[in-house]
Amino acid sequence: FRANLSPFDERAVAARPAPGQQRAAHTVLTILRGSALNTPGTARRLQDPTSFRCIPQVHGSLYAALDFALPFIDAELNGAADNPLVLSDDDDIISTGNFHTSGLGLALETLGQALAQLAGLSVSRCAALLKERLSGLPRNLSPQGGSRSGFAPLLKTADALLAEIRHAALPAPLEQRWSADGVEDDLSAAPLAGRKLLAMLESLQLLLSIELLIASQAMELAAISAPGEGAAAAYRFIRTQVERLDEDRALGPDVERLAGQLLTEKGLLASVATVCPSI
Repeated sequence: FRANLSPFDERAVAARPAPGQQRAAHTVLTILRGSALNTPGTARRLQDPTSFRCIPQVHGSLYAALDFALPFIDAELNGAADNPLVLSDDDDIISTGNFHTSGLGLALETLGQALAQLAGLSVSRCAALLKERLSGLPRNLSPQGGSRSGFAPLLKTADALLAEIRHAALPAPLEQRWSADGVEDDLSAAPLAGRKLLAMLESLQLLLSIELLIASQAMELAAISAPGEGAAAAYRFIRTQVERLDEDRALGPDVERLAGQLLTEKGLLASVATVCPSI
């Protein structure tokens, strides 16, 4: 795609230092260390589509959401939610509201909202790479030309996964119940928020696998010789799992195979981390 890296410049993201965006920009630049994109004049246009240009802002929001959520998760795992609460050192028993996980529910929903935004960018980047006008590559990334479907069917799958993610991102804590004869008249719906988040993560793994397959095909068709250390490591791992697309074939098994290897001990992320440990 030969995108412009200036939106990732530390001066750009420092000008409006929203939480997380400097870290997100640094991560991308680290993965692209040694890339030809760092050479002046390589970029094909001044302003790329938002899904490329605003990665620091959107991905940075996920980092910020994680920072917001972790204290609530830690408190839930390590705190006492008993009611009544037995204070053995004081020889006392007191009534508490520690069972109410409002903060945890909001934290999980915040993560879900951030994931939904990230997923939206992923689908848009997939679509951009399949458009000859935007990428400069063969339509649908098929080396056989427009007479083949190429990766076009996967874009429909990506849209469906995005719809599932956005539906799951609708907030659960707004649904409240009045029970126990009015004594328990509020709830956080945190368990539901957690289950929704798990479902979103499963869909997101499939979606990101689609983007990785599309990007790998684009790298080959563009004959990129210097993609960057992290990008090259990711590409090499992907090709150990899935071969390039020459003639149309069912791509579902390829997506599922790669999705199952994103976060394993010797999977894609681990392969990238070996050359980019700071990510």
